[in-house]
Amino acid sequence: MLIGNDQTGKSAIVSQFARNEINLEYAPTIGVDFAIKVVDVQGERIKLQIWDTAGMKKFQTITTAYIKGCQAFFIVFDCTNRQSFLDIP
Repeated sequence: MLIGNDQTGKSAIVSQFARNEINLEYAPTIGVDFAIKVVDVQGERIKLQIWDTAGMKKFQTITTAYIKGCQAFFIVFDCTNRQSFLDIP
């Protein structure tokens, strides 16, 4: 699961990693989106389900509901926006 403030690049990371796409237009995530990617780890095929969460505060309760079952998190912040780093819980 990718978490962080809005406009920090979470959706861009998912798009590039899972779909090999680069989208230069900003479109906010509404609630939660996900992508699937199969990767090879030491000869074993692993299916990743990658959850892209909305960064806007008004969707925080929806995002929180998905956290329980996650096994890994990517905390994303914008290095040009100090507040996005300070807002990491």
